[in-house]
Amino acid sequence: MLVDRIDALRAAVVKTRERYPFTIDAVVVLPDHIHAVWTLPPGDADFSLRWRLIKSRFAQAFGIMAQTPPGSGRDTGAVIHYL
Repeated sequence: MLVDRIDALRAAVVKTRERYPFTIDAVVVLPDHIHAVWTLPPGDADFSLRWRLIKSRFAQAFGIMAQTPPGSGRDTGAVIHYL
């Protein structure tokens, strides 16, 4: 559950923000997913890069490898998604 691993999630967000800044306007962490509202720097709209880095860093903290079925374009192990 995400809520049981909040320290690892927080660390993944902090590390990502060091290189790719964004402001967290609102966030809700639920047991199996997260919702967030961010503001990115002017001229930067790359939300997906930030989510990918957060997900990867979070998974690495537990030795988890994200698996994507060939051709699906979907990450089957995703616990973080955006609207």
